[in-house]
Amino acid sequence: MIRWTFGSDLSAFHEGRYSSLDGYADDVVEVCAALDLKGAVFVGHSVSAMVGVLAAAKAPDRA
Repeated sequence: MIRWTFGSDLSAFHEGRYSSLDGYADDVVEVCAALDLKGAVFVGHSVSAMVGVLAAAKAPDRA
């Protein structure tokens, strides 16, 4: 389980990257790669569920 701590680093936000859900999906793929996760279960609701679908499509080898 990954536990998120809340807080924002506004300098990390790039409008171009996050202008579509692909940028968020890229983040998921990068976190999974950094942690060497394979076969992880992504649970998302509404928009975050679509982010999970996009991430799975971008990195099918991690599914």
